[in-house]
Amino acid sequence: MSTLKRKDRLLYYKFAGGKKEASPKGTILLDCCTITCPCLEYENRPLVIKLKTKNNIEYFLDSCSREERDAWALDITGAIHAGNPVQLQQLHLKKNSFKLPSNISLNHVIDKMHDNSSGVKLTPNTEQGTMYKESFTGAALVDWLISNHFSATRLEATTLASVLMEENFIKPVGARSAEAMRNGDLAEQFLDDSTALYTFVRQA
Repeated sequence: MSTLKRKDRLLYYKFAGGKKEASPKGTILLDCCTITCPCLEYENRPLVIKLKTKNNIEYFLDSCSREERDAWALDITGAIHAGNPVQLQQLHLKKNSFKLPSNISLNHVIDKMHDNSSGVKLTPNTEQGTMYKESFTGAALVDWLISNHFSATRLEATTLASVLMEENFIKPVGARSAEAMRNGDLAEQFLDDSTALYTFVRQA
């Protein structure tokens, strides 16, 4: 399936025999749509974007990478708010921001991360033959921070995660994440990667 954005609507096409059909299979009107990205209700499909129309019809868009997914989401969000100049300006400011918001409380972020129903899910992960029973991937945490509006971009979420690690709220487990922490600058210590593993630091 392929998509094409046209101002206030999204056209999607079917591929047959490796070629895109000339006529769109359908159209999604973006007016009053809501977009969910990352869509964390499907843990095994991290590259999905969910669009919900004003008639409560849900569409799911599959991207090829997290970077492509986030670029699509930003573009579609801009189209949704195109008729509202104030919201559109706020969106552009958000896109170009890097500095962490001054009102973010790290303790509040951690409390939300530990929430049993909506927090970061701890799962068994294996690296180089070693099983880490209660861990999460770097990419999963970045998705969670963006989905819960603690960060606007993956770069910002990665920086926030590095700060959480620097403040001893989370720690690397496994060789790949530990190596990055030893050798990287602050913004590079945390890896936005599905093979880098982390866990919570148990507080006394």
